[in-house]
Amino acid sequence: MGDMTNLNARAWLGLIFLFAVMGLLLFVSAGSIHYWQACAYLAVFFAASLLITLYLRGHDPELLARRVRSGPTAEKEVAERIIMSFTAIGFVALLTVPALDYRFGWSEAPLPVVIGGDALVAAGFYVIFVVYKANTFASATIEVGSCAYDIHKARKTFERALELDPDFVAARIQRAITIVIEIGNGYSNDPNLLYQAEEEIHRVEKVLPSSDGFLLTAQAAVYLAQGRLDRRRPMSIC
Repeated sequence: MGDMTNLNARAWLGLIFLFAVMGLLLFVSAGSIHYWQACAYLAVFFAASLLITLYLRGHDPELLARRVRSGPTAEKEVAERIIMSFTAIGFVALLTVPALDYRFGWSEAPLPVVIGGDALVAAGFYVIFVVYKANTFASATIEVGSCAYDIHKARKTFERALELDPDFVAARIQRAITIVIEIGNGYSNDPNLLYQAEEEIHRVEKVLPSSDGFLLTAQAAVYLAQGRLDRRRPMSIC
């Protein structure tokens, strides 16, 4: 209960903070609080943000927790921080340039264009909402998330199945494939783990015909993982 309360507080405070920052960028750059186009944009932006936050709060709090962690400082790698820093700069420019345009009268957007732009913002938020419903692992940061843990857990489950039934061929192939996924995605660099996958394939070869599609797919996956592992090893000059 305490974690949920803390998450709600962080989500609402983050939304309020974003509203305040965007308002300052728009109205200070415009030099006027009568910048009605900015008012309309903020109304659409935060109405959509509010609805999505309410949906995630009730249906997917784990996704909401991942979305709350955002910005360059939330990234773990230097390259990721640089990417997110440029993204933040682009977002600031997206707000300040139109506001400066309003202030200095560089151009004048017709009313249908303003309405159309706000409609596109609303449509963009709808697309984001659809993505959130389809992909519960979406994050505001560049991350692997819980995939490494999930793959490891899957491999352990297949190992448990083999303990119960050593002749369970499908479990042997699936265990080999989960090992390949671990190595292929960089979750593990353990050559002994790949050796175990090769051993599983050899055991299955004694049971299934060499032309079996499932077996051939697993063999190909092991070969690919071997290649990836070899490329990660430092080269030595004899």
